[in-house]
Amino acid sequence: MTPDGDKRRAQLLAQSVVLIFLLDDVWEKASTLEMVGHFRDEFVAILAGAPAASSTESPLQAGLREVRNGFLQCDREGGNGGKEVLQYLIEFCHHAPPTDFASVRDYLDYRFTWAMAKFSTRSTVDQNSPKFGRFLGYVGDQISIANDIASYEKEKRSYENGDADAMINVVHVIAKTEGLADEQAKCMAYAWQLWTESRIIEELDELDKKGDLSLEEWAFVDACLVAAAGNLLAAVVMVRYGGHKTRVALDAIDGE
Repeated sequence: MTPDGDKRRAQLLAQSVVLIFLLDDVWEKASTLEMVGHFRDEFVAILAGAPAASSTESPLQAGLREVRNGFLQCDREGGNGGKEVLQYLIEFCHHAPPTDFASVRDYLDYRFTWAMAKFSTRSTVDQNSPKFGRFLGYVGDQISIANDIASYEKEKRSYENGDADAMINVVHVIAKTEGLADEQAKCMAYAWQLWTESRIIEELDELDKKGDLSLEEWAFVDACLVAAAGNLLAAVVMVRYGGHKTRVALDAIDGE
């Protein structure tokens, strides 16, 4: 999911994902909004470059500062995606996870960035360029839907067991907005995924026919496709989603 990224860039992106999971957990588990605000403000201050408040920082604070410095150092070596990843993390820290969506489109438009794919390839492209706006929209939809279908049962169990305060999943949104049972909603979500994948192919053909993308922009397009493929693979084989029954056993790999 970090195409063409060297080891250092892959490590930084992995650390940024851990930070997102950590903040998500704070939103879900914190007993008061004041607690969330204090934790968030610490995150944002360090990611924005505020100096250390004291000479003795916690391991988490020191780790955050190391992540920030790592992204900026990588930008000095090539590309400008590091500062965009940091900006996304800051914006993510300020958002309050919504608990209700009026439509599937409303849900799919919630929270997505291609800064990480851009960073991994040392790119300087404008990820908001209208040249590939529709293409990126379709690929983003495909990633969200495939991930949500795979994780739905796990998220549903967590919600029903009281381990999560809300269900933020496309299958749940479809079931709620369309008045469908779970299995029907899953089928509709998968149909939407397949339709989206056909649109991706059409958009790639259209981009090729127009011929106005630079080599760097094509490399960015390739990076986004590889990220989508990596997401789909992870959704199929990771214990987080499919459970141990879908785990790829190491002895099976060694035996081939």
